[in-house]
Amino acid sequence: MRLGSMRGRLSVKYHTVDASALAGREYEACSGELIFEHGEDHKEIQVEINDDDNWSPSTEFKIVLTHPQNCRLGQDLQYCRVKIIDDDAFPGNNHREEILKGEDAIWNISGFSLFFEFFRLNFISEGMGYRTVLTVMFDQLKNAYLLLTLMMKTYLINVVLDMRTSEDRLILPDRRTCAIVIGILYVAPLTILHVWDYYKLSLDVQGRTKMFIQTTLFRKYLNYSEKSRRSMTPAQMNHAITQESTDVASAYAAVLEIVQMGGRIVLMVGFTLWQDPACWWVVALMPTLMVLFGIIRGDAMSKVTRISGAVREQVVAFVSESCDKYSLIAEYSRRPVMSEIFEKKANLVA
Repeated sequence: MRLGSMRGRLSVKYHTVDASALAGREYEACSGELIFEHGEDHKEIQVEINDDDNWSPSTEFKIVLTHPQNCRLGQDLQYCRVKIIDDDAFPGNNHREEILKGEDAIWNISGFSLFFEFFRLNFISEGMGYRTVLTVMFDQLKNAYLLLTLMMKTYLINVVLDMRTSEDRLILPDRRTCAIVIGILYVAPLTILHVWDYYKLSLDVQGRTKMFIQTTLFRKYLNYSEKSRRSMTPAQMNHAITQESTDVASAYAAVLEIVQMGGRIVLMVGFTLWQDPACWWVVALMPTLMVLFGIIRGDAMSKVTRISGAVREQVVAFVSESCDKYSLIAEYSRRPVMSEIFEKKANLVA
């Protein structure tokens, strides 16, 4: 906007600067020059916003004005902030209608489906994709080592240490050499596994997932409307950031552990069938029972989690309110009563 005299021709250059919004991701960077002809008082700068179906918190970038010609830039008017408000539902739009209806409708959504949406959202967040893939791939090294040890133990017992077995079945010249090589193969891979465990700590999949949830929730909260902020108490926000974000991050890491366990089960099933094909019915029955148990347990845990989560929120809200109104509690000698109430609420959580 041009202020002051409208006489003459003037120009100013502009360019975008990243803030929480990144060029090429949330918006497309642009730059150029604005030319105000005689009598013109305003110009428009068009910036392309990248819209997709992936939820993201409210982000912003800056448009900076530079190199004024025949004019002077105001001290506080040299840049402006542009806020990008996402219109997608968290964690995805597949359940958008139910999510917008409120908490009761959300609890009717399949927990597996809802978590899958979050898993996808977290996977495509910055830096999480390759960390997740590396974790899934290299965790299978432990399964490969398990299979190797099973095969070596079987060979050691049935061939190397069984003196009744012909030496023609030995892969090396004598039994002693075979035993030494098997011992080396048993110990040597542990170095690789320890290196991977150390590197896995630096990937910190669970910690980064927790940080992603906490930072996005906090940023979203800061951009709530006044009505939205009133509908969510500070205690609820505190519980969501400190407790629920930890639970969800733990669940994400647990999925990767389940994938590792799934690979282990496949290897164990293959090894068992290789050793004794007649036990196929046992092999088929075990995974079936595990799946049924998981489904039943998942439904039960979902109900328990809902109840316990509500109770935790009540406890946090009670503590927060007690701290805010401590002077009233002390003045009216209500400390014993408040302590008893807190103890009852805490027992419900425990």
